Amino acid sequence: VAIAVLMLISSVSSGDSFGSLAVTGLLGGGGLILILFLFGFFVLPKIIRKIAQSQEILFLFSITWAFVVAALFSYIGFSIEIGALIAGVVLSISPYTMEISSKIRPLRDFFLIIFFIILGFNIPVLSINSIIVNALIFSGIALIFKPIILMSLTAMLGYTKRTNFLVGTTLGQISEFSLIVLGLGVSAGLISGEILSTLTLTGVITITISTYMIIYSNEFYKKMSNFVSIFERKEVRKKPKTIKKYEAILFGYNRIGFSILRKLKKIRKKYLVVDFNPDVISTLSKFRVPCIYGDAYDSDFLDELSLEKIKLMASTIPDFETNMILVESIRHVNPNAIIIVRANEVKEAFELYNKGASYVLTPYFLGGEYVAKMIGKFEISGKDYKKEKEKHMKMLEEIAERGKRHSKIGKG
Repeated sequence: VAIAVLMLISSVSSGDSFGSLAVTGLLGGGGLILILFLFGFFVLPKIIRKIAQSQEILFLFSITWAFVVAALFSYIGFSIEIGALIAGVVLSISPYTMEISSKIRPLRDFFLIIFFIILGFNIPVLSINSIIVNALIFSGIALIFKPIILMSLTAMLGYTKRTNFLVGTTLGQISEFSLIVLGLGVSAGLISGEILSTLTLTGVITITISTYMIIYSNEFYKKMSNFVSIFERKEVRKKPKTIKKYEAILFGYNRIGFSILRKLKKIRKKYLVVDFNPDVISTLSKFRVPCIYGDAYDSDFLDELSLEKIKLMASTIPDFETNMILVESIRHVNPNAIIIVRANEVKEAFELYNKGASYVLTPYFLGGEYVAKMIGKFEISGKDYKKEKEKHMKMLEEIAERGKRHSKIGKG
C-alpha cells in the first residue's frame, strides 16, 4: 500500500494524465519492482554470499545498494523514497539479513535521530497557535479511536481482552511513514505546508503520549479491565471441555513447550495446554491435545483452572510479570505443586525463586549447561556422542514433521 501511494503521488506530481499514469505506474514501476524482487531472490544471495566474507564490504554494499535502487527509481520519475523502501525490502529477504541489520544499526539510529529533528523543524513556532487545536483533535482521534478500532478487530479474531488492550495502546499513534507521504505531497505541490505542520505536531504529541501508554500498559489495563471486557468474545471464556481433571498444566506451546508436552505424554499424566494464540489452540485441538485458549496474565481466567488441584505447572511464556503472577497465584492455593517457569535474565530467575518457583528455566544458559554435562559424562567417547546425535536428530525430525503437519492443517 505504501509503495502504491508513493508511486501515485510521484506520477501525479509529474502532471501525467490518468491513462499515462496507469501505464507508467503499472508497467514502469511495477515491472521494475518485479525485476528487483526476482534479482533479490535468485541473484543477490549469491553476490552477498561472496561479499559477506568481509563485514566492512558487506556494510558498504548494503548502503550502495540502497542508494543505487533509490537513484534508479528517481531516474524513471518516481521518488527516492520508493527506491529506498524497495531496496530495504529486497535486502530483508536475503539469508544474511541479520548480519546486514546489525551492521547498519548505528547508521539507522543516527538517521532516526535526524528524522525527529527534521520533524521539529517542520513545526513553525510562530504559527503554532493556528495549528495546535487541529493537532489536539487529530491526536485525540489517534489515541482514542484508533485503539478502539484495533481492539474491535483483534476481538473479532478471538483474542482475550488483555491482548486486545495491549495491541490497541501499543499502536495508539500516527505512523511516522505518513509524514514521509505528506512531505512528498508538499514537495509535489498537492497539499499545503500547514497540513504537514499540523500532522507533524500530531505525530510528536501521539508518539510522546503513547510511549507512556506502552510503558504503563499493564497498570492501565488493571484499571480499565472491566471496560475493555466489551472487546472480547463470549466464547473466549469457555471452560475446558476436553478434560475435567488434570494433574499438570503447560502454559505456552512453543519450541520449548513442544519438548515438555512430549515428556508429559510419556509419564502418562493428565495434562492441559494453555495458550493465547487461537491458531495454536485450533491446531492442537485437531491433534486431540487437551487445550484451552486463555491469557495467563488474567486472574479471572486462572481462577477457572482449579490450580489448587494440580501437581505440576510449567510455563514457557517469556514475559516476567506473567510468570510472577502464575507463581503467586499457584503458591497461594497450592503450596506443594511443582512450579517450573521461564526467565531471560539472572535477576528475574532469582526473583521467581524467591516467590516460590520450584525451578526456573533459563534458555540462554541451559544449552551451555547441557553441553557441559554431556562433555563431563561422555568425555571423548565418540560412540556416546554418536548415540546422543542420533537421539537429537530423531527429536528434530519429530519437530519438523509436526511443523509440516501443522502447516497443512493451517492451510486447510
